[in-house]
Amino acid sequence: MEQNIWSRIKALEGQTLYTTKQRRPFNVVSVGDERISLTIGPSSKKTSIRRDTLEEAFEHSKTKGEVRPTDIRKAKISEARPTYVAAIIHAIRDKGST
Repeated sequence: MEQNIWSRIKALEGQTLYTTKQRRPFNVVSVGDERISLTIGPSSKKTSIRRDTLEEAFEHSKTKGEVRPTDIRKAKISEARPTYVAAIIHAIRDKGST
């Protein structure tokens, strides 16, 4: 199951995604074995999100139905980048069944 999730995340490499609420664009620069690298905003600020964070958020979304940044922060899955975690989870859920 986890491999299937990560293969969907790897398929996002090179794409522009949008945050769920404000529709702000960010780019998926690369997807390695343990993290996804992003560029954010007009300055192309670089950041990354760990694989285990995204897998935990995906599992959380299966029990909640919809995943929102506030849910991710409250569940202490990601306090630093919940907006981008939620957008990535939405993108992979749109690409395959849960």
